[in-house]
Amino acid sequence: MLLFAKSDGYKVLAKASLILCIFNVNEPVLYGVPVIFNPIMIIPFLVAPAIGFVLLMALCISV
Repeated sequence: MLLFAKSDGYKVLAKASLILCIFNVNEPVLYGVPVIFNPIMIIPFLVAPAIGFVLLMALCISV
């Protein structure tokens, strides 16, 4: 997603952290793109996995 951004800084960040993200080291992306310091972006970052977990548990219990 960052590789196709309009900002040149995001493109450089995506290229620099590509190898790290393959091995699930995502801190350069989290701090490079203002996810951690921006309350508007941190809410979906925290809520989306929680909703996915609840849906998964609901599907597992109903089976």
